Amino acid sequence: MVQLSGQIELSRPRNRLVYNRGSWPPERCRRALLQRGGAAGGGAATEGVVDEGSRGTDPNPRPTPDTPAAAEAARNATDEVIVGADDRTRVNATTTYPWRAIGSLVGDTAKNSIECTAALISPSFLITAAHCVYVPNGGYLSNLRFDAGRDDAQLPYGTAKGVRASVPDAYRRLADADTSDSDYGSRRPYDWAVVKLDTTIGDRLGYFGRFRDFDNSNFVMNTAGYPFDKGNQMWFSTCDHQRISPSVGSVFPYFCDTQPGNSGGPIWVNQDGKRYYIGIHTGSDSLETNFGTRYSSEVHAFVVNAMATF
Repeated sequence: MVQLSGQIELSRPRNRLVYNRGSWPPERCRRALLQRGGAAGGGAATEGVVDEGSRGTDPNPRPTPDTPAAAEAARNATDEVIVGADDRTRVNATTTYPWRAIGSLVGDTAKNSIECTAALISPSFLITAAHCVYVPNGGYLSNLRFDAGRDDAQLPYGTAKGVRASVPDAYRRLADADTSDSDYGSRRPYDWAVVKLDTTIGDRLGYFGRFRDFDNSNFVMNTAGYPFDKGNQMWFSTCDHQRISPSVGSVFPYFCDTQPGNSGGPIWVNQDGKRYYIGIHTGSDSLETNFGTRYSSEVHAFVVNAMATF
């Protein structure tokens, strides 16, 4: 375990992982749960990546619920919200940074595919929400695949396979104890996960390498991801920070617009010409506010340990 002492650098100087100390039903909050009609529905993931500049085509486009029950499940799978007017903007230049460091993340349970968003934080590691890779009493998802910079059916960097994932022990214990899947609030503060890929795609694409803890400064927040109502397109939203008490703990509210599928996406701020990753989009419990889980010193220590031991 690497000890935190104000700032930590983990990677090569040109793309460093830096942490600077600064002076929120879960699966129903931030995921698209799709009925696939059996284990054969999703197809095999394509391993590795294609050369930058070439554009692959998704052999398994996002499935559409094909039964009334499945359609109802998809509609009720989240309570993510559009705050006021929908001011999301489509990202067309998904092969430029930072957009190419963000991608769709899909994994399988025995009957369903869970679709989320994730971001590269090193050459071969992703950060996302725990509920995107772990289901209560179901364990870790299988066949994780990450499509960096995805744009509809176009996969400019191919599909990378997730070979290992890890969520906090506290999240896992609370999730498995919640047999009715009705107490997400107790595990929201632990809703983060790290995924190791089978490729060092971040060496070519770049990644979110600077991090800071959330504080109560007045800044503009940014988030991007793959909302289910927009198919396989990346959409971006920016919003003013909602000033809150520092006692909020591990979770903070914010006003950026999201929909199912945005779960796990990065929340960042721009300061002094640099992008700082401050949190993970995880859910909403109202019609007016979305929530993020802070990228705190605890999360950073978890990430550092995962990178050192995976």
